[in-house]
Amino acid sequence: HAFRSMVSILDARSHAGVVTPGCTPTTLMMAGRVGDVRRTASAANLCLFLWVDRCITSSPLVLGHDLTDAASTARATLIVSNTRAIAINQAWYNRSAGYVLWTSLELFNASAEAGARGNRMHTVTLPKEQVWAKVLTATETAILAINLWNQTAHNGIAVDLTVLPGIVGAARLTDVWSGASRVVHAATFRTAVLPPHASDFFVVSPA
Repeated sequence: HAFRSMVSILDARSHAGVVTPGCTPTTLMMAGRVGDVRRTASAANLCLFLWVDRCITSSPLVLGHDLTDAASTARATLIVSNTRAIAINQAWYNRSAGYVLWTSLELFNASAEAGARGNRMHTVTLPKEQVWAKVLTATETAILAINLWNQTAHNGIAVDLTVLPGIVGAARLTDVWSGASRVVHAATFRTAVLPPHASDFFVVSPA
């Protein structure tokens, strides 16, 4: 249900005038439990995605793990203290919220909880992959490529760089987490292999 809710809200946010300075959206009243060391790899990827989703959509950044757990806090700190991710969350250039840049036409069905207590189950249809974008400046755009499916995206996810503002010819891609950058001369960039619910988060600018 998390993916279904976030995707539908993101689509609604594409309309001009929905978000203004001082009026920030939130995809879910759900805290990103990025520090929970007890989670499986897939669940950990989902929690990380919930955090980067908030960064690219300018949603409030909320911690939801046990702050008295030293191991969880140490793990979360590596993620939530990233200044590049926070800067993307805070950036404003004509609009603050990110938007859906591309959606896979391949769909899958998933069981989802419904209701405040999650005591009802129903089936939802979701795209296997999506690319979200947030314009940061006249020549910089943050990109989040996410594998929504519960299977590995062995071919990665393709991102069309030609539709991004300020990109003519070569583009520089800077990884939000490591800060490493590389120059891409092709019109399309393909991410690395993405496990279930994993994502690739980077900033595109002119080379």
